Amino acid sequence: MYYNVKVYQVVLNDKKAERERALLFTRTMLGAIPTQEEFNEFYENVLSFEIDSEIEDVKDFCEFCFSELNVGNVHTNEDINNLVIHQPYRSLSVGDILEINNKLYLVKMIGFSEFPLAESIENEPTSILANNMF
Repeated sequence: MYYNVKVYQVVLNDKKAERERALLFTRTMLGAIPTQEEFNEFYENVLSFEIDSEIEDVKDFCEFCFSELNVGNVHTNEDINNLVIHQPYRSLSVGDILEINNKLYLVKMIGFSEFPLAESIENEPTSILANNMF
């Protein structure tokens, strides 16, 4: 199955809204769901790639991404295509967001929470609300 993946993280390295970013980072680490406004203001696309994988279940693919971005090495995985590093990033952790084939998945303490998404994030989705968790 073909996957187009984007990784979004709260980037804490600039002074703009540093306190608000830190509070959002802490809240999402504790399990809070970011609002669309928070997403638009504080999350940044840090990494994107494409992969043709034998993994068909999105839950399993989210786990693959988690592993690859933490234990594995996304830079040397020969199955990964069109890897673009938009800016320095850290390992994938609670509160980060994966966009997989135009659907959003929030990294939770255990598993992932899917968000409804009418369009790609770049096209300003109308809402980011958790609708299920796996």
